[in-house]
Amino acid sequence: MPVHNSDIVEKLNKSADLLDIQGANQFRIRAYRSVAQTISGLSYNVANMLKEGKDVSQLPNIGSSIAEKIHEIVETGSLDQLEKLEKKLPEKLADLMKIPNLGPKKIQKLYNELNISNREELEKAAVRCIITPTCPGKSKPIVCSKRQKIMAVSSNVMRNRIDWI
Repeated sequence: MPVHNSDIVEKLNKSADLLDIQGANQFRIRAYRSVAQTISGLSYNVANMLKEGKDVSQLPNIGSSIAEKIHEIVETGSLDQLEKLEKKLPEKLADLMKIPNLGPKKIQKLYNELNISNREELEKAAVRCIITPTCPGKSKPIVCSKRQKIMAVSSNVMRNRIDWI
């Protein structure tokens, strides 16, 4: 099956997210995101470019190391580094990235400090009042019932910050 730019972008972004959750070097993470953004903005397919013998490291933001990873994705359809990162972290931890305004740093904190590694554990923590939604710009938690907290977490309505007390 041919590899499209969107496939490459997805793998690079997921690698950046998982590296960010692990607390890796911010320059490395930014490099992955920059390359993903560069590839997503291209009007031509990177796989075709490689088939034509062109060097992807000639594109903006792409160094030789990431060029090798792009070549691996195009050749195999997977990225060994991404698979290793996924094995180091709980399987569903990256799924928390789908919750609006819950980024890698917050997920890392939830995982390291509260051992929350999936949506169900996040909902349970909200019920137990370990975490609570807050309003932007305010440091005090919103006063809401446990039921409202469950609904906020489970329905992705928790678009504001998540703090714990």
